[in-house]
Amino acid sequence: MDIESLIRHADDALQAGNDKAALAAGQSLVDMRHAYGFEVLARAYLLRDEKTRAIATLQDGVSKAPNVWQLWELLGDSWTDVGDARRARESYERVLALPNADSVARAHALTELERFDEAIAIARAALDDSDAQADERARLQYSIAYALWSKGQSDLALAAAWEVVSLHPANEDAMWLIREVEQQHSRTAMQFRLIAEGQQDGRRFLVTSDVVADDEQEARDLAIRFEPESVRSSIVFEEVKKLHRAAELPKGVYWRSDYVFEEIRA
Repeated sequence: MDIESLIRHADDALQAGNDKAALAAGQSLVDMRHAYGFEVLARAYLLRDEKTRAIATLQDGVSKAPNVWQLWELLGDSWTDVGDARRARESYERVLALPNADSVARAHALTELERFDEAIAIARAALDDSDAQADERARLQYSIAYALWSKGQSDLALAAAWEVVSLHPANEDAMWLIREVEQQHSRTAMQFRLIAEGQQDGRRFLVTSDVVADDEQEARDLAIRFEPESVRSSIVFEEVKKLHRAAELPKGVYWRSDYVFEEIRA
């Protein structure tokens, strides 16, 4: 398997939560001397909640590929997760020191270093200068939302998170931030899977969502918020399936597919 195919295979495995396949692909990339392998291995270990092994892998990675900002960023996030603020700070400073780090990475590092206004300024400048696609603009907008939330400006952060959704409704970072700000909890909450049908530009589509809510109607109400205003009137929920109790989780949307459009036959 060539490197590009191996990278796609690794990404698919991580997306599916298949830690075993991701570990195999990551090790193959490392064996082929590709730095992305270290990130894949670390993320696979994190899927297993093996934080120590993930950190050790990333430390090995940055020692061999010190100019790869993605490794430093994930190492900083991992140190933060285990409560080592000093090492996290050192890692984020290494991200900022690398000229090839993109605007999203720089904004994230600045936010974690509590340089919130600088983070917001970098993301806004990139948005103003960018002709990027909607999903890339959503990542920049999320950088602003996350910095505002970290700064303690929850109302502004929530508004910024909904702007992310308007750009990319399936953005899971925005979903997380919205749940964090809204903090809706219930002892009777359940997880639901919803399948809805709608129309966009005359084409029929299906969209699937995973939602935590008290009941089916609330699940529908929470899910519909992530659909563009232009299609909401066409949305019909074909299936609402109760999965399991989720009283420990805040209510909200946890995942949403992209639209799957009906094939047009000639």
